Amino acid sequence: LRETEGAGSRQKDVIRHCLDEAAEAAGRRTDLMAKLAERVVDAESNRAKLRLAEEELRQSKVRNEEIVREMARGETELRAARAMQEQLRGCLEETCVERDELARECRALQVSNADLNRRLDIASDRA
Repeated sequence: LRETEGAGSRQKDVIRHCLDEAAEAAGRRTDLMAKLAERVVDAESNRAKLRLAEEELRQSKVRNEEIVREMARGETELRAARAMQEQLRGCLEETCVERDELARECRALQVSNADLNRRLDIASDRA
């Protein structure tokens, strides 16, 4: 009878031990499931951040393309302005040359007028 009671006590000990191990395993499994759930939440959060970053990148590329087009237009306008500046510089040089020629002609006419006035004065003095 004692052997039966001892065997029953050992069985109970084994069952308690197995139940303890099962409870520990269940606790570890619960911890692992909680960690897995956290990682899933983190992964979803990272996916959302990635989608936002991809959208920001797309918008940045669009803005970059717009800036490149603006720069190209600006460079075209700058080249046109420089060409016009060169044309104006050429016109200014021509105008300066013509002005100098006219100034020489004016001085020559003034000298000629002064000479004619002097002759007229001489002629009127004789008359």
